[in-house]
Amino acid sequence: MNALQDRIDTRIPGIALVASAILAVAAMAHHPTGSGGGDFATFARNIDRGAAVNQTVHGTMIVLVAVLTWTLLAFAARRGLHRPLVMAGLVAWAIGAVVMIIPPAFNGFVIVEIARRALASPETADTLRVTLQTLSSGVGVIVMIGAIGMSVAVFLWSADLARDTGPARWTGVLGLVAGAGLVIALPTGIGRLDLTGMTLVLGVWAVWFLAVGTLMILRRV
Repeated sequence: MNALQDRIDTRIPGIALVASAILAVAAMAHHPTGSGGGDFATFARNIDRGAAVNQTVHGTMIVLVAVLTWTLLAFAARRGLHRPLVMAGLVAWAIGAVVMIIPPAFNGFVIVEIARRALASPETADTLRVTLQTLSSGVGVIVMIGAIGMSVAVFLWSADLARDTGPARWTGVLGLVAGAGLVIALPTGIGRLDLTGMTLVLGVWAVWFLAVGTLMILRRV
């Protein structure tokens, strides 16, 4: 490790990484579970009633994507951007993070706006329903791309960690198994990114984040 890398203090980013992992899991636990109802008008009313919680949860997730990106950038810089696996992981994370801002923005804010427009102008409900269905299909693809990008980043960074010794190696092994599992399960349809599936994926990431964050706090990576 050169002098520039050694000057990077990972303790505060490590604390932020651990806190963000815990907060992300807590936010997902409060994620709205559905809007119920047999017609679009009922759906719109339920969305409008739960708007505050919905926007808080998804707004929190957007902020956490930014915080996680900062912490993992510090991790990558500390490891060394000259390392091919570290740089490749950073690129994969950047793609996943940029894409992953879209789903919470859509689910937390765009859907609320569509619901309120439908309630204010019932004659537009059918058009808005079709629009919502079309946009939701596109967001589903975006979620998949983001989740795969972030999982690839975990895998690549873990491959670099696995070359170390001690706790860093075991964290790398953990990430290799988790990252490879997600990269295989998501595109093949073994894992579905509905609310339950996304919660499971986030839980897997959170375990790795906690392990890496702890190593960062201890300045072991």
